[in-house]
Amino acid sequence: MTINERIEEIIKTLFNGKKSRFASQIGVSPTVIENIVGTRKGNPSFGVLEKIAFAIENINLDWLLTGRGKMTVEQTSRSKKNENDSIITELRENIDKISKETDTLGTLLESKQETIDSQRETIRLQQSKILELEEKLKSNL
Repeated sequence: MTINERIEEIIKTLFNGKKSRFASQIGVSPTVIENIVGTRKGNPSFGVLEKIAFAIENINLDWLLTGRGKMTVEQTSRSKKNENDSIITELRENIDKISKETDTLGTLLESKQETIDSQRETIRLQQSKILELEEKLKSNL
């Protein structure tokens, strides 16, 4: 299989045979792709191969250049990095959410503590009044 046929296989397998979609994905004009896989069968430039390598993360570059191995490989370190970045973003969002909830709970707790303190003061005043009244009651007897 020639490199032209391998590129044609990428278009057929990964882009449902849509040359223009493939061209757009890798950032070249449809004419460039037509020159490679059409009747002309021109050799792809290094620039085109580089664009394919960067645009299609799981493409097996050894297969693309030589035909050895499978067309695609398992997750590349770049896609693993993207997956890790996604996880980190999700964790940061969760941390922000928890932080906001913690602030809300802290505010609620402060409010409840103020209520408790106020009720303690009310109890203290009531106890003081009870003592006064008891004293008056004793003195009146």
